[in-house]
Amino acid sequence: MTVLRGTGITRGIAIGPALWYRPAEVAVPPGKPGRIAQELERLESALERARQEVEALHAAAHRVLRREADRLLEAQSLLLGDPGLVDRARALIRTGMRAEAAWQEAVSAYLSIFTPIQDEDLEARVADLREVGQRVLAALLQLPSPMPFAGARGTILIASMLGPAEALQLAAQPPLGLCLARGVPTSPVAAVARRLGLPAVIALGESALEAIPNGATVVVDGSTGSVEVHPDDETLARYKRRQEVLRAAQPSYDASLPAQTADGWRVDVRAALDRPDEWLAAFSRGAEGVGLAHTDFLFRGRRTPPSEEEQVDAYRELLEQVPPGRVGFCTLSAGLEEPLPFPAEPEIRNPLLGLRGIRLSLAYLSAFREQLRAILRAAAGRPLLVVFPMVETFAELRAGLEWLKRARQDLEKTGVPHAQDIRTGLLLQTPLVVLNLAAMADEVDAFFLDMDRLTEYVLACDRHNLRVAHLFRPLHPTVLRLVAEAIGGVHRVGKRLEVCGESAGHAAVAAILLGLGADGFCLSPERIPEIKGLLRRLTIPESQRLAERAMQQPGAPEVEAIAEEFLQGIGAAA
Repeated sequence: MTVLRGTGITRGIAIGPALWYRPAEVAVPPGKPGRIAQELERLESALERARQEVEALHAAAHRVLRREADRLLEAQSLLLGDPGLVDRARALIRTGMRAEAAWQEAVSAYLSIFTPIQDEDLEARVADLREVGQRVLAALLQLPSPMPFAGARGTILIASMLGPAEALQLAAQPPLGLCLARGVPTSPVAAVARRLGLPAVIALGESALEAIPNGATVVVDGSTGSVEVHPDDETLARYKRRQEVLRAAQPSYDASLPAQTADGWRVDVRAALDRPDEWLAAFSRGAEGVGLAHTDFLFRGRRTPPSEEEQVDAYRELLEQVPPGRVGFCTLSAGLEEPLPFPAEPEIRNPLLGLRGIRLSLAYLSAFREQLRAILRAAAGRPLLVVFPMVETFAELRAGLEWLKRARQDLEKTGVPHAQDIRTGLLLQTPLVVLNLAAMADEVDAFFLDMDRLTEYVLACDRHNLRVAHLFRPLHPTVLRLVAEAIGGVHRVGKRLEVCGESAGHAAVAAILLGLGADGFCLSPERIPEIKGLLRRLTIPESQRLAERAMQQPGAPEVEAIAEEFLQGIGAAA
């Protein structure tokens, strides 16, 4: 039996035979070009066929995936009409090249720009470009449209990575589960797996994945991020029992029921949104409002910062959908290792330790001031919470609050309507801010703790780095003790703390966080039903006893073991 560890992205357990997917590259055969006009016409015909295929894929996927399909295929539709790409291919044809060779060279030139950049958002764009490149080549060579997952039903699909269009085609032939060598929780394939409810583990590593032979029995645990190959009879029986527990627990996931424990303790379960169009999914899954609305999506992948008007429109789009109540807008939290509209640093060795969050905002004050004005304007007439990320020192916090005050004064001077009922909050992400909380707790109104970032900083590991992702263990006792310190510090001043981050949406982590005193959870839409269902099986005293036991353990494996035993005992699953 072989055990592999990666990043679990969808709750659940899948057991089945491995089916490898290795996409075949379309090769350009040798041949003489026809007349230039003829080759140009062949290219246009191939582009048109590719557009029709993308539209057909969108129509088929939209029935199941709705807005996810819209978002994931938008980039490919744009690439098929991108002047830089298409005009380059046309220019090469005019030099005497065949349409196939010209298109391949144009795509390769684009890829050479983006491929060396190690960034999770650009990886999706590179995948789009590769898929579009192969689709047009297949059309030029009159090859049939690919059907990559025929026969995938009833299997565990194994692949290095899936591009956006490949991911959408999972909806037509969904496998039992999914294992990928690469990928991050925000990738297109991760979004599709969540929407389809496929137990999935990503970031397993190329060499580890190659150890899985075609047809081997594989167990995928999307909750813990573990994959077991050739499990023995005892292991297989244990996972089958957990599958039954999960199936039995499904009725408790009724989104309409309130978020409260079995002994009647009310717990906030609200949405953490990366984009405004995620609200409907969050609401349908039982979100009781929006805890954190991230704003990074407006800044990524562009050469200049979004205008104030563009930001106002985007923030209003969300506020017009959600019920009345306070929405927390998190100011820019990304760092310069991402494609942001600010001067890139020449070499970023440790992106988690660099210019990001409030540090980045204070380095580019004009953009920061515009963002704050946009948030204030969008929330005119309703209560507002402005949350500052990556704050570590009292000086950074005071600077953020001062610039919020100035943005408000700007609007008052010009008579522009804006929010009047304004509260402020902190997104706790580093050990230093937790240990320094006493100096800041009186300055703001609300607190959110980012479980993912805090774990990375405490354990000195990047959860997206394949070489060290296995070290990312949110249930490490040291992490839990720091969480307890943060909750205690906030409670001492009579305020509340909500926990956010992908790992906070795992049952084992959430049960212990509740026992440590967390007042609520701020989660991605797909995690909300699970945690609401879990809460209705828990009581505060038993969660507190679990948390106390957890912090007494020597390491993460021991905590994970007692948490799994506890959850099985109450009819839930880790």
